[in-house]
Amino acid sequence: MSCIKCSILIDEKSDKFIRCDLCSRFIHVVCLELSDAEVKWFTLRPNSRRRIKFICCECEQNVNQIPKLITLINGWQNKIKNLNERFSELRNCTGDVATTSNTSV
Repeated sequence: MSCIKCSILIDEKSDKFIRCDLCSRFIHVVCLELSDAEVKWFTLRPNSRRRIKFICCECEQNVNQIPKLITLINGWQNKIKNLNERFSELRNCTGDVATTSNTSV
């Protein structure tokens, strides 16, 4: 495995490293410039009561995009709803025309 910041291989026996809690990739502690106290918090067992999670820069950027994506999705859902309503109206109008033309013959 290699560090996601410097791309240098991580030696599990001698290097201090941390794993992103979202993507599970690894990064050297020195690349993060973390203090020993910060490293201790991030490396507590995941099943302990820890609330602090380590999120790498790439995952953080992706997480920050979620509100924008939700807004876009909601906008598209509204557009689809409006198109479906218009389609139903047109179908009803077309049905009325077809019925009228059949009865006048």
